[in-house]
Amino acid sequence: MTAQDPRRDVAVGYDGSVPALAALEWAAAEAARRGSTLVVVSAIDHLALPTGALTGAPLSTEGRYAEAERRAQDGAAYVLRQHPGLRVATEAVLGGAAEALVRVSHEVGLVVVGSRGLDPATSTLLGSVAFAVSGHASCPVVVVRGDGRRRPGPGTPVAVGVDGTPPSLVALDAAGDVAAETGAPLRVVCAWRPPPESWVSAFWEVLGDESDQVREERSRAEKVVEAARDRATARHTGLVVTGRVVTGPPARAIVEAADGAALVVVGSRGRGNLASLVLGSVGHGVVHDAQCPVLVVHGDGEPVPGSSWDAGQTRRAVP
Repeated sequence: MTAQDPRRDVAVGYDGSVPALAALEWAAAEAARRGSTLVVVSAIDHLALPTGALTGAPLSTEGRYAEAERRAQDGAAYVLRQHPGLRVATEAVLGGAAEALVRVSHEVGLVVVGSRGLDPATSTLLGSVAFAVSGHASCPVVVVRGDGRRRPGPGTPVAVGVDGTPPSLVALDAAGDVAAETGAPLRVVCAWRPPPESWVSAFWEVLGDESDQVREERSRAEKVVEAARDRATARHTGLVVTGRVVTGPPARAIVEAADGAALVVVGSRGRGNLASLVLGSVGHGVVHDAQCPVLVVHGDGEPVPGSSWDAGQTRRAVP
């Protein structure tokens, strides 16, 4: 790996597309902030390129690998022009991008991917790959939505969805760490809605604020937000934290709460009567609709120790 703590290293998937370039720029800035190594990973699936569509001529296995290596080197060269002192390594993979990035996630502290890549004939870094990596990686994953140029800071908040479950506390801790490290304010949002598959759920939409059920559920959500604020400020003295309770689908609530934010954080799991933060549905919705980068963290209640969200290929250091 590297001489530094590999848990702070940042890996990014790069295929030469515009979204991948946004991910590359975001990842490079994050690696520079951490003082860590950036690993530029380029993968070409030999099964997806039977006719050598990248060059217009048939590509051998060696040719496909050379193309992946060239892309990774191009990405590294671009990054070094923007960050001359950054430590950069490259990794070329002949195989699927999702599998490659998930494998790399065991060795680094953060994986960054673009929201979409090139078309299916010329790339494996597609939206489906972003979803696959964010759902299966062993470390936190950032899916860069938009141009990725907005960074967390004093004027650009970090938003996080909570539901009171242990996995959502991992997301809360990661969001608080980012906010504290960058001087950004933290927004905490909790969405609530009637329990599904209940005969009374059809009536909830017409119940007014005077309903005992509405007041009880809203009160529970408010307590979740208050507890989250207390936890974040106890973990980071002086952190500015605001809370919001929203009625409705959690993905929509989180996306709306992230308006104007530089980063939105979601957990990979979370269940309860409050709106769930299960990655399979809510996480996908946030990744799909958010207008800023989305950080997906994994865990069942205990945050990965350390700061900076610590939640079989040839790797080459770039001089």
